[in-house]
Amino acid sequence: MKAKPNVIKKLFKVFGITFFICAISFNAFAKSDIPEEEIKAIMEELVFPMSGVTGMVIGVISGDDTFIVGFGETAEGSGVKPDSQTVWQIGSASKVFTSNIFAAMIVKGKVKLTDPIRNYVPKDVRVPNYEGREITLLDLATHTSGFPRSIESEDLKSDLSGDYQKNPYYTAKEFYPWLNNYKLDVKPGTRYLYSNVGFALLGDILARREGLTYGELVEKYIANRYGLKDTTISPNKEQKMREAASYWMNGDLIRNDWVFKFEQPSGGIYSTADDLTKFIRLNLGLIDESYYPVTDIAHGVYVLRTELVNPYSFGPSGMALGWEVDFAHNALPTTLSKNGWVSGFNTWIILVPSEKIAVFSISNKPFIFINEELENILRSTIGAKKSR
Repeated sequence: MKAKPNVIKKLFKVFGITFFICAISFNAFAKSDIPEEEIKAIMEELVFPMSGVTGMVIGVISGDDTFIVGFGETAEGSGVKPDSQTVWQIGSASKVFTSNIFAAMIVKGKVKLTDPIRNYVPKDVRVPNYEGREITLLDLATHTSGFPRSIESEDLKSDLSGDYQKNPYYTAKEFYPWLNNYKLDVKPGTRYLYSNVGFALLGDILARREGLTYGELVEKYIANRYGLKDTTISPNKEQKMREAASYWMNGDLIRNDWVFKFEQPSGGIYSTADDLTKFIRLNLGLIDESYYPVTDIAHGVYVLRTELVNPYSFGPSGMALGWEVDFAHNALPTTLSKNGWVSGFNTWIILVPSEKIAVFSISNKPFIFINEELENILRSTIGAKKSR
């Protein structure tokens, strides 16, 4: 499928949007399993002009083939197109980095899947339980701990009042006194409630178990080992020069990045399309065969929607470690997905492990329904692969 020039010109007139395209194929001299022209045309003619975002990258992985395409600008009026080296905050997609580290530490015997968190918190902290059922590391990683989405702090109160320029994040000094006084109102493992608090505590436990900061933990288990050179919680000056600007839903520029504190494991990671590609390929078993025991644990389905006390508040079929799992649906095999939204950055990752295919997107303004378009790209890619 090829984009028609007259259609492109018409879209320029209708939407008044100038966009730029950067396409990278790592298999330039061989026929790719990825329908690159079809993906580019759909995005150029329909999706990107209608999205309202300033800049976006889409990445597709199919076996040994990788395709990254960028649209728009990293900042309004900059004339700089986003590409595989553009730096973005990935928000809650950080959680699957944390859960992969959790799985890797299980493989190494440093923690166990169902260890109670009581084993790892400071000695003077009282950990709540519900009728004798304790909160486990697994509960934290599947959003079934009984913890709320976040906890109140002065910054959080500012954010809830509508000021999205504030950083709604608390410190460990605020968290542990809160935990000491928290009372569970549900049995852990039975109710789904998306919890940044739970993943923050999981990451803190893992980091302290290794005697590291969370940033050092990411470096040790993923970034340094697998060459994710721009994956960090603290971008340096050169990386900041490559970072995209971020915009709120109403188009306002978000002047400062949200600075994560205790919640770094929930949403504090910066990365690039290049690095996300490596992380995804690692999860698909395409980089390191010795990593299979990690993905076996990370991708296992531990919570089924039908077994929850609140099944209608949770859309997917179940929860792996950090990953939402959807069993075969809409002409797709079982998928694992995770999205992230921090300030104006919006990230989506969808894996199809059985086909060793995946797709991801990052934009610098929220694009809530991009997952539907990403699933269309997955269907096209699976079809192209099977037709060869």
